[in-house]
Amino acid sequence: KNNLIIVGGPKANILIDKMNTKLPIYFDTKNEFNIVSSFTKTTYSEDNVGVIVKMENPFAKNKEILILSGKRFKGTKAAILGLMRYLKNLEDGNKFGEGIARVVHGIDRDADGIIDDVEFLE
Repeated sequence: KNNLIIVGGPKANILIDKMNTKLPIYFDTKNEFNIVSSFTKTTYSEDNVGVIVKMENPFAKNKEILILSGKRFKGTKAAILGLMRYLKNLEDGNKFGEGIARVVHGIDRDADGIIDDVEFLE
């Protein structure tokens, strides 16, 4: 019932699982936990895609939550990296809706197997 920062996908974090249906960008629990945008109806199935969402806490009025999540670890890492590197871009919000609800794609720029940058898909 407070402001929260929630990290991890619905498999790893029960809070994400409980609020999944209230998220503007949610996880399709019937289809391999693919990420689905309610704005564009686009489905993202890659493991290195993540979401960054800042919204009102559905369990506590006047409180907010920040969600950094992905289908797998790589997607969650992409969301964290997106927040750390591109905070200013996040303040612009999603061009399809109000507030912060962004889809990020993790990129391995130097081909070492580690995500080191992101691009915003939404």
